[in-house]
Amino acid sequence: MISLGGVIGAGLFVGSSVLISSVGPAVLLAYGICGIIVFLVMRMLAELALWTNNSHVFTECTRAPLGNWAAFTAGWLYAYYWVIVIAVETIAAAATLQHWLPLPLWLAAALLLGCLTIVNLSAVRRYGELEFWLAAIKVAAIVLFVALGLGYLLLGHYAFDVGPVLLFRDGGFAPRGYGAVMREIPAAMFAVSGAEIAAIAAVDSSDPVGNTSRSVRTVIVRVMTFYLSSMLVILMMVPWSAVVSGYSPFIAALSRVGFRGGAELMNGVIFTAVLSCLNSGIYVAARTLRGLGDRGDAPSMATRCNAHGTPRFAVLAVAVAAFALSLCSVLSYERIFHLLLSASGAIMLFIYLLIALAQIANRRAKERLGVPLPGITVWMFPWLSVSVVVLIVGVLCLMLMKWQTAVDLCASAAAAIVVSVIYATRRWLRR
Repeated sequence: MISLGGVIGAGLFVGSSVLISSVGPAVLLAYGICGIIVFLVMRMLAELALWTNNSHVFTECTRAPLGNWAAFTAGWLYAYYWVIVIAVETIAAAATLQHWLPLPLWLAAALLLGCLTIVNLSAVRRYGELEFWLAAIKVAAIVLFVALGLGYLLLGHYAFDVGPVLLFRDGGFAPRGYGAVMREIPAAMFAVSGAEIAAIAAVDSSDPVGNTSRSVRTVIVRVMTFYLSSMLVILMMVPWSAVVSGYSPFIAALSRVGFRGGAELMNGVIFTAVLSCLNSGIYVAARTLRGLGDRGDAPSMATRCNAHGTPRFAVLAVAVAAFALSLCSVLSYERIFHLLLSASGAIMLFIYLLIALAQIANRRAKERLGVPLPGITVWMFPWLSVSVVVLIVGVLCLMLMKWQTAVDLCASAAAAIVVSVIYATRRWLRR
């Protein structure tokens, strides 16, 4: 449920409208490719986790196979990525809250972020319980939406065309071409990333390694089931050309079939989903900083915990950084905010690439030493592992074919270079 909390947020309920308006029904293909990539990367992570114990951050799995640079770079990029996500979700939650409370956007953002920071400073059990119920609400909402949509499609009497025919109208299944689908994969990846939170949350459980391997094997399957089923129902109820970018396609589908109160109900669900993602984001970013601190890659304050065992300085640092970024947008410093947002566009692809390379290097090293394989391995090694690397590199190359995604790639590469330079500088100063 914690992983679902990090994945299913504004990216599904609202952000999917951007992808639908960009690539049409082929958004199903974009999400499907992302699901395959993430599923295989999670399988790699499960294999690595069985050889890596006692780590608060999954990126630590890259240290032994690829070296300290890989773990340092991946860890800090991952923390940066989640701070950006928290800022985006904070703005989305504050804007939704304004539907019910006439508060200034910055005050609503501060109020929401402050409340969830307090939750994350308490015992991890409190955080887990809150996240369970927040995630349960949005999962139940998706299940109910899909059930109602399918019931309407199968049993309803409607005065307009619905059903599979809408998947092939207005330009066909891929009206912008399949190249456009591949170029939008990073945006889809931004929406579905977060399944790896299971590997971080499992550290706080009684069986870290076992729970990590079990979670990363199954969570992405559940996530993609929710994504693909809900998108398919929407696309069979609403023509893709009628979906407005930035406006929830869930609300559009409910409105099209005349569901009274659907907009208000979905706004409540979206608010809950955003809070859940925001809550998970604070949790995972703070644990990432703590993991970096354990290895000396972050200030030692990041490892200090309160009486509940919560890394208080890491939680506060994440909250302050995210609030500062959200203020950049709220106070009309859009250029700064969008530059930082662009710098997160390809970060998860970079991190997944490092995990894939680490799995290949680690597996080869273990085989040379004759070490028995763990209970979970990547199938058809090395061909499937190499295919994942090629696919990720191919997506990164395709990003160069579109201006905005090329900017995102360059900005993300610049962020990775900055982190690498910091690592090299630290290493030189410590000599």
